[in-house]
Amino acid sequence: MGLANAYLREGKVEDSLRALDRAVELDPKRADLRAARARALRAMGERNEARMEFQKALNLDPASLEARAGLISVRGEPRHEMRFGQDNELFNFTSANHDGWVSLVSKWTPHWSTSFAGSLYERAGIRAGKFSGAITGRLSRWGALTAGGAAGHDNAVIPKSEAFLTSTMDGKPARRIFCAGWNLIMGSIGTGIRLPGF
Repeated sequence: MGLANAYLREGKVEDSLRALDRAVELDPKRADLRAARARALRAMGERNEARMEFQKALNLDPASLEARAGLISVRGEPRHEMRFGQDNELFNFTSANHDGWVSLVSKWTPHWSTSFAGSLYERAGIRAGKFSGAITGRLSRWGALTAGGAAGHDNAVIPKSEAFLTSTMDGKPARRIFCAGWNLIMGSIGTGIRLPGF
């Protein structure tokens, strides 16, 4: 196991995994070997295999803190996230303004996600509501592109409908690009540009 750990520290993950495979063949009942193999699999990005290996280590040694921590470390991110929110602006010269919303963001794959939201507004006693939806595609090299739209019962409080297209360049240093993202909202005057650092 010492050789496998040395390989892992040097970043030679495949060599580490080969050494651990051989060690597990010789002694398959050692929980520490299973946990070490799981660490190597996790370092290679093989989350499902690492999860199974950490579980095998925990089955062999139910008191293994390393196996328990390893299982937690390979949990996937939640696929669906629901948020609720409310804003109350009480310091207004007319009457209080209130906003409430609920949104659902679903990450279907590492590259695709959707979002849907419903918002309710009250401005000076006038109520309005809006429903919006969007789809986002991500590529690690190019960033993200989001397209969506919204429609609502406006009562002259919010835009009746809107469409948007947003592009962001993830992971790029700000000095290399002039604009980190841009938004185009159809139906309004002008185009908004978000500059890095603002």
